[in-house]
Amino acid sequence: MKANVDRADAYAEGLLPIIDEIKKAHVKSLREIARCLNARGFKTPNGKAFAAQSVKNIVGRTTTRLAG
Repeated sequence: MKANVDRADAYAEGLLPIIDEIKKAHVKSLREIARCLNARGFKTPNGKAFAAQSVKNIVGRTTTRLAG
């Protein structure tokens, strides 16, 4: 279980700079960020396309980890 959490944390931390880059291009909604990630060929850790909720989870995971 811990290995899965660590892997998910590492994936989220690696993707955060790309999400920040997308946000700098004035893309703000989670849905639009997900569309941009999908257009760039990124997949979730499970190999699926991004949805708004998966972007929210990644941003929340990295925010929580940075705060803690």
